[in-house]
Amino acid sequence: MRSRTVCTLFFTLSIFAVTASAQDRAQGLYDKAQALQAKGKHAKAILLLDKGFKDAWTMQARLLKATSMDATDLTAEAFKMLAAARTAPGGDAKEVAAKLNELGAKLPVHALKTRSNPAGAAVKADGKDAGKTPVALKLTPGFHKVEFWKDGYHGKRKTVFVDPSQENFLSVDLLGKNGNIIITVDQDGMSAKVGGKTHALKAGANTISGVPSGSQAVTIWAGGKQVHSATVTVDPNTAATVGFNKFGVVRPAAKGATLELVEEKDEDAKDEKPKDGEDDGPAEADELKLEPGDYTVVLRRDGYYPVKGKVKVAAGSTRVLTAESDVIPDRSTLEIWSVVGISVSVAMIATATVLELSDLDEDGGVGPAKFALAGVGGAMLITSGGLLKWLRTERETPTPVDGTFKIGAAPINGGGMISAGGTF
Repeated sequence: MRSRTVCTLFFTLSIFAVTASAQDRAQGLYDKAQALQAKGKHAKAILLLDKGFKDAWTMQARLLKATSMDATDLTAEAFKMLAAARTAPGGDAKEVAAKLNELGAKLPVHALKTRSNPAGAAVKADGKDAGKTPVALKLTPGFHKVEFWKDGYHGKRKTVFVDPSQENFLSVDLLGKNGNIIITVDQDGMSAKVGGKTHALKAGANTISGVPSGSQAVTIWAGGKQVHSATVTVDPNTAATVGFNKFGVVRPAAKGATLELVEEKDEDAKDEKPKDGEDDGPAEADELKLEPGDYTVVLRRDGYYPVKGKVKVAAGSTRVLTAESDVIPDRSTLEIWSVVGISVSVAMIATATVLELSDLDEDGGVGPAKFALAGVGGAMLITSGGLLKWLRTERETPTPVDGTFKIGAAPINGGGMISAGGTF
């Protein structure tokens, strides 16, 4: 390929040499170039042959008679052949670049399309202001120095080769002088120290801006104590992240199930009644947010007996609970009979009361009947009323049964499982 380039250049040169002396000079240059070519010094061979063009350019009038190529065409051809060999081994890169710029200066300007990330960077081409990105620079073929800079970012300098035979593009990413750290916590009132400065944190993601690039130590504080530390690398183009969760989350696996935290009470305080305005018990929730530790919770779901068990909570963890439980049976028929019993008992007591208030002669059997109705009615009322109360309490607020929370279980059709699935 490079040998062909040398031969092509010599062929072009031979066209220029319209006199015998020019031909002899061209032959001598060609022989020397061949020797350099044999040693692998391709670029030097090209440069040597290129010297013949100077003679040709001084004889421009004769050349225009000998060939249809004008001076610009000759320069473009020389530039093209030298550009093709600019990366060849054995040559002097600076000498090649200088020659290409010398030739390129005689050619029409060509577009170099520039852009930067972020956009809007100021551009200089060979030390001259050239606008802001994105911008197309009009440059002569050859090597050029292009500079980019923008407030808040490190500047960047590039040496680019403008090739007139193709479209030319230059894209750069500018490195910011400062970067961001995103700190995510799970509660308000915490703080972070970064680079000697203290920043208040809220629950969620907090962005700390203007942090110098490089390695940065981050400490997180809660209640005046350091609870977490980390070292991050701040890259101005990508935010560094730090996360800390003081709490763990406990939630049921089954849809519609709720959890209730069982407060451990002191023996001395177990019989105390809540004061006016205080809650009489822990509230149910679809999830509990707890500090690390061991807890007793009740897992509830409509239609099933609730399960009370132990769960261990770790900071930043999520516990999804499953437990086996029996379906609360349908006792609606029994409730109806309890209501009937209450109605009958009330009727019996009412009848006994009427007899008591009447003037009927008790010697005719009214007295024993009256007492029988009152006694049986009273007993039936107490029994039926107590049964109805128990049935409704069992249905509406069933007593939790002790159990063990499990994971990975599936609901049994028709009952048997209070929830399903989950991972500790």
